Amino acid sequence: MFKNISLFVSLILLAPFSLMASVHDSLIDDLKVLSSEHMQGRKMHTLGAKRAAQYIALRYEEIGLASFNQAYIHHFTDSLAWTDIEGENVIAWVEGKSHPDQYIVVTAHYDHLGHKHGKLFYGADDNASGVAAMLRLAAHLNQNTPNYSYIFVATDGEETQLWGAKAFLRANLIPKAQIRLNINLDMIGQNKTRSELYLHGLKRSKPSHRVIRKKLATAMNTAPARIVFSEARPRKDKRNIDWLKASDHYAFYQQGIPYLYLGVATHAYYHTVQDTWQNMDLTFYSQVSDSVLQLVEQIDQLTKIELNALN
Repeated sequence: MFKNISLFVSLILLAPFSLMASVHDSLIDDLKVLSSEHMQGRKMHTLGAKRAAQYIALRYEEIGLASFNQAYIHHFTDSLAWTDIEGENVIAWVEGKSHPDQYIVVTAHYDHLGHKHGKLFYGADDNASGVAAMLRLAAHLNQNTPNYSYIFVATDGEETQLWGAKAFLRANLIPKAQIRLNINLDMIGQNKTRSELYLHGLKRSKPSHRVIRKKLATAMNTAPARIVFSEARPRKDKRNIDWLKASDHYAFYQQGIPYLYLGVATHAYYHTVQDTWQNMDLTFYSQVSDSVLQLVEQIDQLTKIELNALN
């Protein structure tokens, strides 16, 4: 395993980045690396996906995150009909200072579509954007000890049937009863429809959720990128998307674990070969990452009673 991540990046891309020159540089560099041609579209159980998992593990190591069972990469198997499913989640964590036995799980899937009909699907917004922002959040929380413990899970197999999120919950690395919240980052970098980030998981009709909405409103109203409470989102096309079931947070919801799902609206580049970092507004994406940090800092200030009220 490479110990020097700048060397690793140089070797895989033949175009070295100065990865840790600044916080935002590392965010954009992670985005570029994960959506590069070398990652081959990161389809589950391919060489590209394995390269992406190794890169994320190296980033965890560089940040200084703790691991479970002395490993960042966790293999899992599942089955679909007569087919065996194999994948790799990449998992790390930071211990909290006030409630170390209470966990907030941050998820971002790293898998994408790979090659189709001779074309490469890079998956920059979907979901290199979420993974890179999660890495930045992990680095921030590792340097600024949070109240709660945070687990960072780069999931595999989201594009098929949320395999990685289900495998994480099945593995019981920690008791599920100690998971207070899932924060899921999926497609947070594209503003071709609207320059907004949507927060799903807090219902206006639920009294306990209204309290949390008020608590988070301050962070949302001052965030560099506009964050909107929304159970629906603007659509670029006629697809009728069930946002509850749209990504890894649904696996947590099925286990009775509350979630907050952050993502942009659908856009014309979704699941096309045009989903590249060159087609993203990197200023907007950097602002979104800042906003995610600001929102999580506010969430971390919630009391245990308030977090429990999310159920």
